[in-house]
Order: sequence, then structure tokens, then C-alpha cells
Amino acid sequence: MPGPKMGARPIDFDESIVRQAPTFLRWLSLTNGQKLRYACRDFVKGHGDDEERLMRRIMIARRNNLRDHEMLKRARTASRAGSGTLEAIEAMEK
Repeated sequence: MPGPKMGARPIDFDESIVRQAPTFLRWLSLTNGQKLRYACRDFVKGHGDDEERLMRRIMIARRNNLRDHEMLKRARTASRAGSGTLEAIEAMEK
């Protein structure tokens, strides 16, 4: 369970998806005391709440990728429609 600094998991947190991520599968293969570096952070197997921290980092990366993907889809649609200006794309984000 998360430490006092982390608070509750976000609403969109999906543990089943995180547990299928290649990074998390690599984490499961480690033995206690081994380190995994992910997103410029070190996670030590068996140390405190590092597993929860790693799961949250994986979920954050997934969320960012989904958001970026949606923004790219909107930009492509706008450019195909002939309104590929930066102002049109920014207006679609809002």
C-alpha cells in the first residue's frame, strides 16, 4: 500500500494493465536488492514501497502517451481538413 506521501491511487489507475507492462514484468524477475532504473529513477526490489512507486510511474507514462496520441490524432485530422494552423490545433485541444 502507498506511503503517506503518495496518497490514494488516481481514479484512472489500472493495476491489471500496469502488471502486463514489459517494465513491470522485468521488475518481477528481479531478486530482492536488485535495482531497476525507470524514468530516471531507481527502484530497489524489496525496498519499502518501491513497487507501488514503479507502478505509478508506469501508469503516468501510459497516461502521457495516451494524451499525446490523442493530440496527434486531432492534429492530423485538422491538417487533412485544411486547417492545419497552430491556432486551429490549439483550439481543438481546449
